Amino acid sequence: MTSDGSQSFRQKIVPFRLNEAQKILYRRVRACRSENKPVRFLIPKARKQGVTTFVQGLFFERLFRLDHEEAAVVAHNQESSAYIFQITRRFYDYMPENMRRPLKYSAKTELEYQEPHASKYMVLTAKSGDALAKGTTPTLFHGSEVANWADQGADPWKAWTSIASAIPDHRDTAIILESTAKGREAFFYRMVMGAIKGDNDYEVVFLPWYLTTKYSRPITEKGFALTDEEKHIQSETDETADHLITDEQFHYRRWCIANKCGGDVSIWNRYYPTTLRDCFAVSEKKFFGEDVKEHYRNMIRQPKVTGDMGITDQGNPIFEPNTHGSIQIWEKPISREKYVLSLDVSEGIPGGDYHSGYLLKRSDITAVAAIHCSVDSDELTDQEYRMGLWYNKAQIAVENNCNPEVCRRLSYHLRYPNMFWYRDINTPRGRAQRPGWNTNVKTRREMLDVLKMVTRQKMLNIYDEEFVEEMEDFAWNMSARKWQAVSGKHDDRLMSMAIGLMLLDLHPYKDHADRMRPNVDDGMRRYKAFSKYWDKKLMVKLKKRTMTFG
Repeated sequence: MTSDGSQSFRQKIVPFRLNEAQKILYRRVRACRSENKPVRFLIPKARKQGVTTFVQGLFFERLFRLDHEEAAVVAHNQESSAYIFQITRRFYDYMPENMRRPLKYSAKTELEYQEPHASKYMVLTAKSGDALAKGTTPTLFHGSEVANWADQGADPWKAWTSIASAIPDHRDTAIILESTAKGREAFFYRMVMGAIKGDNDYEVVFLPWYLTTKYSRPITEKGFALTDEEKHIQSETDETADHLITDEQFHYRRWCIANKCGGDVSIWNRYYPTTLRDCFAVSEKKFFGEDVKEHYRNMIRQPKVTGDMGITDQGNPIFEPNTHGSIQIWEKPISREKYVLSLDVSEGIPGGDYHSGYLLKRSDITAVAAIHCSVDSDELTDQEYRMGLWYNKAQIAVENNCNPEVCRRLSYHLRYPNMFWYRDINTPRGRAQRPGWNTNVKTRREMLDVLKMVTRQKMLNIYDEEFVEEMEDFAWNMSARKWQAVSGKHDDRLMSMAIGLMLLDLHPYKDHADRMRPNVDDGMRRYKAFSKYWDKKLMVKLKKRTMTFG
């Protein structure tokens, strides 16, 4: 202990004794071996829990014991690679001399035993990309800090596919990917979420900060008491993880947030997560509250059917089921029900947003169908046209900013009978200017206000999991000075939903009390007004031509 009562962690060589986090991993490895399963771990974790040291010790023992084994370690940069290699080299150097196997080759990032043993250890970096580990056949693989693999501009999926293709599939292999999470980035987060959903064969082993005993600090001040937030965290971990966080650990948490995290709790949650959700939380200022996101997480359910819209020989729209289709259906059309179909059209930029839209039921604001695809304008227009007709001629509002071709074809070529025509939002009684919805600085602010109000009051009913995923990634961008998806993520579903909600707000369902809002843009109403105007004008002319006799 130091003079101020804090623990002193001086670096020195000591016998390898497993800490609590390492014991958890060791038990999981033993369980896989007893079940004759290959080790496939994804490890979201807090900082400095000894995971890298444990994995290197596990691999070193295997290489020392068995012949013709290969272990590969991939780090996010060259410095980390050299540091990790020193761990393995230290294991070898501190073995008794009579136990050491003779080395054939030893360099800064590679170690190989002489024949006939011939096991090999190598450390690589993710920046090798598609060429990673080609020409090798590793049976043991350790991916270190995989959430940072894309830091140097490399594609982590290319590196992963290259190394994963080189690893045999038999039960004696091991793949361990570990990292302190970095928000909802494109690789590690997707791997973890895929494992939780059962989309891949990996096991998620989450290691929270409170498992590490060094993350505690003696309480010296009088009157120390837990805050309401800390009490909630303590009760939650006690119920879900069967672990009681001590007051000394909460004291360390407060000290670390103030001294290492700049007073920002979101930074603490990233580097020292308490729950798996904390690992991948967006650190920026969030648009949706946690209670709102939790509400919509609980509403998620799979669509009843997926497919595309087709057309019969008689010209009627028909839904054609297809597992790879772009349209998801949660509820089929109800007779005499009114619907709104909104669409956020992609700009066509590689890596940009997709075409995305929702079909809302007016009576209870329920998203009964969704479309999400990346197709050309002609095919998208056909899908929208048929989908709108199938849902009782739903009112269609297509964003007309970047790609007006869809609006033009729906309105003038296909002559869809219920298109939305844009008016200036500040003059709702003004004349309709053009078909489709125009998203600009003025309307975008109004759209997001309506979206936030409807979700905060739990008025919207939506079951789409991807919509909730985009809610997690929607935050304030300091440089752009606006709400948008964080870097590498998309917000097309949120914006298309906001367009649909604006239509419901401008045209309320069976609400004729508010005379400040415009009536439904009905073609028959406009025709009658047109006829009345010309009839009146014709009568004036007839009166002027009337002759009178005295």
